[in-house]
Amino acid sequence: MALSQRLERAVKDMVDSFYTIIKSSQVSTGEAENQSQDQNVVELHEVLSSQLLSAAQAALSVIQELRCQDLIRSAEEQQRTVSEREASLMQGVVGVEQELQSVKHEMSATLQEMQRHYYSSAYRAQAPPSFTHPSLRSLYQLSMDASGAG
Repeated sequence: MALSQRLERAVKDMVDSFYTIIKSSQVSTGEAENQSQDQNVVELHEVLSSQLLSAAQAALSVIQELRCQDLIRSAEEQQRTVSEREASLMQGVVGVEQELQSVKHEMSATLQEMQRHYYSSAYRAQAPPSFTHPSLRSLYQLSMDASGAG
């Protein structure tokens, strides 16, 4: 039986039991009733109260199952959303890596072109520049040694 049907049945049983308890507990305005009838009414109330309690417990268990199913469904949906977002971000990472590779190659080509231009220019043939800072002087000397022009 589906959860919704079980819940409807439990609620219907609760309403029926409650209605019967109310109906049977109405005070009559007649003469004094005999004691056996009172005893029957009390027993009926006990039975109906027990049925009302069991129907309420059944309804609560159905509600708990529905909550659990809702939590599981919500977690599955969130997991799916996270997976989709992760895939989207991974595509973005691939795109960024490709762009960085492109920039790296472009910078390398530009640097080589600048070096070719510098080494073929008339400026290079002039005397080396004078550097006042020792680390700049040593850096210039290293670059000259590396190019084979020192």
